[in-house]
Amino acid sequence: MTATNPQSMFGTIQAELEENQRQLEVAIAATRGVEDELSGRTFSGMDRKKMVRVTLARDGMVEDVSVDPRWRTKITPTALGPATLSAYRAARASLVDEVATAFAGAGFGAFSEQVRRHTEAGDEESR
Repeated sequence: MTATNPQSMFGTIQAELEENQRQLEVAIAATRGVEDELSGRTFSGMDRKKMVRVTLARDGMVEDVSVDPRWRTKITPTALGPATLSAYRAARASLVDEVATAFAGAGFGAFSEQVRRHTEAGDEESR
């Protein structure tokens, strides 16, 4: 059994914590940069038949839903709800793609993939 010097053990732990803190500060700065890059942008999606458009803000909240006045010529009234959900999912996919691309562009490919995985998991739960 080897004796451990408590001072060197605490020094090692402190150095690891300081490195973790530095990495976290870099990640927070990258997140703020992505937020700034996407500030004021909106993300839209449409259903397959292009009758419903949903527009999301950067935070994923719905800003607008518009329905083509000719929608009854293309879809049935019972299909309007599913078409709206489809448009929402398309808008959300656009938002996720932009966020993931912005993280990748900032050199944070791991965050980019995490955004995609987190969103895919959430989409699976909502079905």
